[in-house]
Amino acid sequence: MSGRKGLGVKTDDFIDQLEANALAEVASRHPELSAEDQREAAHKIAVGALRYFLLKFTRNSIISFDFKEALAFDGETGPYLQYSVVRANSIFRKLTDAGIDVSTSVFTK
Repeated sequence: MSGRKGLGVKTDDFIDQLEANALAEVASRHPELSAEDQREAAHKIAVGALRYFLLKFTRNSIISFDFKEALAFDGETGPYLQYSVVRANSIFRKLTDAGIDVSTSVFTK
């Protein structure tokens, strides 16, 4: 994409491609989810991936967008941060289910 050369990518098309790639990953990892839940998760992952990827660059930087890098579930990526939050919430839920009060935990302050 180049503004000076008149080459562009529509944001909707870009997000659609990210969602399609994320949906394939979600479907392979969580086949038990309904199709609607898979699509919703894929949309959230795609948007998070794009936002985080773009935050790594300054406004005047030349960006070479790599779909695999942006959607990776490990490393310095949006999906990895989202995964980490889901895991942390799962740990807190399990602690609460075990009768441990996490509201006074050092992790919640």
